[in-house]
Amino acid sequence: QFDGRDPKFGSLGWAARDTSKPGRERTDNRECWVLQSHPDAAKELLKGKRNIGAIREMARDVLVRDFLKSIPHIVDNDDDELQLQ
Repeated sequence: QFDGRDPKFGSLGWAARDTSKPGRERTDNRECWVLQSHPDAAKELLKGKRNIGAIREMARDVLVRDFLKSIPHIVDNDDDELQLQ
């Protein structure tokens, strides 16, 4: 969980590796992550927006971008390999 005040995590409030949970393994060997924005970031991102499709697309783009940028700060060990496609 992120506090929303550290710029290295951007809009992220929470991230979970869904495929690490029992029973949620994937047959294609891909990772599945669940990303949630910090409430303050969400308020800022949603200002003046009404179109739900545009909101979903923007949220996906912003959260994925911020997650990818934060990976070097999340992974503790240089030997850990995180493969995202």
